[in-house]
Amino acid sequence: RDWLSSGCSYDLRKIYIAGQLFHLVRVTDISDRKLAEQALRQSEKQLRLLADALPVFISYADSEERYQFVNKKYEEQFGLNREEICGKTTREVIGDINYHLIRGSIEQVLGGESVSYEVQFQNLADLGDRYLSVMLIPNFDESLEFKDIIA
Repeated sequence: RDWLSSGCSYDLRKIYIAGQLFHLVRVTDISDRKLAEQALRQSEKQLRLLADALPVFISYADSEERYQFVNKKYEEQFGLNREEICGKTTREVIGDINYHLIRGSIEQVLGGESVSYEVQFQNLADLGDRYLSVMLIPNFDESLEFKDIIA
């Protein structure tokens, strides 16, 4: 039973051969995968610590404008925690009026251009008006297809 907790996966099956019951057990060593998952978690933790320490707003949104990552400063600016932001679209987070102000810039970055602009968001998250200087950077995959937005 030690192998059950040692980084192995197993599959147990009952089979009948000539009317006799046999138990077939397949054990797969997944140690490398577990080590890679642990290294990825550690890397994500380090990235989060670095991003949260920076005095700028950082976000990452997919091609459907859904937030995948925001740093601590971003949470503070919008008066929401990351669980309330991630998974939502830009429009859902900043509201229709503010989205209308930046829609053209969003379209440009979705088209593959880097964009810089200044904007006055109105009554953002009930925190009043906010003046922001924003840089949107498109991210591309290996085949140079648009992938997501870094802000």
